[in-house]
Amino acid sequence: MSPGNTDTASVVEQGSSLGGYQHRDYALAIAEAAPVVHLGASEANFIERPTTDGDDIDLSWAYPILCCTDWAVLGRDLEDLGDRYVTVSAITDPFGAYDEPLLAATFPDVCRVYKAHFVTDLAQSPDDFVAGHHRRNIRRAKASVSVERSGDPLGLVAEWIDLYEHLIGRHDIGGVQRFSPESFERQLAVPGVEVFVARLDGRAVGMLVWYVQGQVAYYHLGAYSPDGYDARASFALFDAAIDHFRNVGLGWLSLGAGAGTEVDADDGLSRFKRGWSTATKPAYFVGRVLDRDAFERLSARAEDAPAGYFPPHRHGEYS
Repeated sequence: MSPGNTDTASVVEQGSSLGGYQHRDYALAIAEAAPVVHLGASEANFIERPTTDGDDIDLSWAYPILCCTDWAVLGRDLEDLGDRYVTVSAITDPFGAYDEPLLAATFPDVCRVYKAHFVTDLAQSPDDFVAGHHRRNIRRAKASVSVERSGDPLGLVAEWIDLYEHLIGRHDIGGVQRFSPESFERQLAVPGVEVFVARLDGRAVGMLVWYVQGQVAYYHLGAYSPDGYDARASFALFDAAIDHFRNVGLGWLSLGAGAGTEVDADDGLSRFKRGWSTATKPAYFVGRVLDRDAFERLSARAEDAPAGYFPPHRHGEYS
């Protein structure tokens, strides 16, 4: 099996011009130096991930979700890859135009609900869905911070990286979410990006990064300084973002999932997102074996992988 490096550049260059997570530039930003594989009919983007021995390659989605323009033809795109890769795996866009039978046919080896994502119907008034606790914190935050929507997201890279360093230290972030400065430069240049900044005495103390695709604004990342946490800047930022996206006529927000797998989880992130949402939509974890012989060989070595982990030979790689 040989990697797709040879023709990756030309394939990606001809990829989708849609914004946000769907855009080829987003996949390139998340991939860092890894090759990106663009599937032409479905316009899905995947990232090559070599196995530990370097002889085999898997395909994975560009964190945090897989988006494509035509889920009905994704299966045919994957068939056309033959056995160039061992497996392909993804977490699906909760707003994707698919149903569970279609996903199960496209990804016959693994198809299960992964997490419920909080979503917001912007046709509803925030007075009817924003939690009372959140409204109190909005008033408190607005007394000390000012919020602006940036007209130049790329010009905020240095301030954003500084805020994200606080997030890394606060939550001990590693793995795929520990983006490089170069990745952030590319993320903030992706078409469809929207950035909101909270300032205290002129200093950036919090930011939100969103991506707009069609009628949906996807919450991507947020980060705050210690002063931003003290000032409850996140509440003023989300309030401003909701107001903006409603005013420009978007239909939905996708806020992502909480820390756990249960919809009624009581972790802080779930409570926070639930307080801005009107409903939940499922995201699925899906997987497909493309090279069965290589998969069986690699799986035989993955003795420590728990039952159901897919692909088993990648277990523990971010530990």
